[in-house]
Order: sequence, then structure tokens, then C-alpha cells
Amino acid sequence: MKYVKYMTLLLAITTVLAASGVFANSVAIVNLTIPNFSNPVTTGNHNKDNFGVQSAIKTGCTDNLSGNEMAIQTRVYSVNYGYYGSWYNLPKGTDVTITSSDGALASPGTFRLNLRAKNSFITTGNFNGAWNLN
Repeated sequence: MKYVKYMTLLLAITTVLAASGVFANSVAIVNLTIPNFSNPVTTGNHNKDNFGVQSAIKTGCTDNLSGNEMAIQTRVYSVNYGYYGSWYNLPKGTDVTITSSDGALASPGTFRLNLRAKNSFITTGNFNGAWNLN
């Protein structure tokens, strides 16, 4: 039932963006394992065709042992420029801008998203959310 809620939220976000005339390249992230001890996990390569900011949203991330919500941080990596952005906190349910509107991370190219636990835990977590490349 949780996954139905997550997918409904992602559908709603996509619908609002489509209706407002914003063309967004959005990547749904479902059940991604967040490693223990704040080690980052990296998504695959995704292409961005337009200039503009990137954002991410966390619909949930639960600790695999206790089931409690985990605090998550994210950053973007530009494959073309070999450049990492800054780490940003990703609160649940908030669309967070994770790049500036100028520079290497705003330009078209190939990107990867890094995610990690904000605090170093011995357990792993399961992340659900979306990455908007715009």
C-alpha cells in the first residue's frame, strides 16, 4: 500500500509539471538500498537536455531494522565535467533544489545522483523518491 501512495505522489507531481508547461525529465527511485555507515549509493547515468536546476524529493526512507524514518542527503555528479555538487538534506515530502541555476550542474549533459544516510548507522535503509533533472 505504501508503494501505491508513493507512485500516486509521483504521478501527481508529473501531472502538475506537465499541466504548468514545464518539461521535466523525472527519474522515479523505488526501493533503493541506502548503505550503512553513511556510505553513498549512486544511480546510473541520466541525460539532461535543458539548462536549469535539478531537484529531488524523498517520499520515504525507512531503516531496515527498526522501520524508523531515516534522514537522507543527496548531491549531483556531472559525468561530463567530473564535478560533484554539494550535499543537501532531503526532508520527507519536500521538493529540494539540489543545484544552482548556473554552472556545470545546470547545463545539459549526463548526471548521476548520490544518496547517503545523514547519520552513520549500522543498518541500511530503503529509499523512495524522485530526481527531477529539468
